[in-house]
Amino acid sequence: MTDTRGERVPPRPGAIPEAGLADDGRGLLLVEGLATRRGWYARTRAPGKTVWAEYDVTRS
Repeated sequence: MTDTRGERVPPRPGAIPEAGLADDGRGLLLVEGLATRRGWYARTRAPGKTVWAEYDVTRS
């Protein structure tokens, strides 16, 4: 996913705080729980960042 908001970046893997009773903020918690690897990088030719995740579909 690419997001043009460069001023906000997601926390690195393992550094996501719990959402608690908040109405939002669970998307990256779900991704981190299901993904084999995830991360983000700053876009070089436009503002913002790209967030990526990899899933091992052979993992049970």
